[in-house]
Amino acid sequence: MSKTFKYECLGETLSFAESLGWVDWLDDIVVNDDTDPQVFDEAEGDALDYIESHGYVVIGWSREYWRK
Repeated sequence: MSKTFKYECLGETLSFAESLGWVDWLDDIVVNDDTDPQVFDEAEGDALDYIESHGYVVIGWSREYWRK
């Protein structure tokens, strides 16, 4: 049986990826109201790629939607 990760939100995705060993690079930048939303999308994409690289199938999230 495959390992699965059910996508729910950015925070849970980053937290789960960190539990697998991913380093959240958002911690290295200043995040405030002026931060470009694309920065969060990129971090989320990196975290999801990391989760998948550890053998998880991500459900509830579409790579095609994110790449648009």
